[in-house]
Amino acid sequence: MKLPALISLVAFLSAAPIWAQSGHPQKVVKKPVSISGEVSSDGRTFTADSDSKIWQVSNPDALRGIYGRHVTIRGNVNSAKTGIEVLTVKTFGDERTGIKLDDAAFRR
Repeated sequence: MKLPALISLVAFLSAAPIWAQSGHPQKVVKKPVSISGEVSSDGRTFTADSDSKIWQVSNPDALRGIYGRHVTIRGNVNSAKTGIEVLTVKTFGDERTGIKLDDAAFRR
């Protein structure tokens, strides 16, 4: 009588982790993505250049001081794909326009 009870207990305990995982999907860790676009005036959102999608920034302190500028963000996208956690920010330099006197055409 004890052997069948022991076998059923072992079978139940070995299957319990499978049942627990099936109801709660695991969060998949993906590689960070790079997106170019413009930071909003308050740093809480980011508008992508490619599709004009608006991303909610989960850590707006990472964008402090570059509000309203055109940047490339490297970060982790959340599970709902509407938010991004900023890991690194690369700003584009202010390009000079007009005549460049230090250009090779003006050298003697």
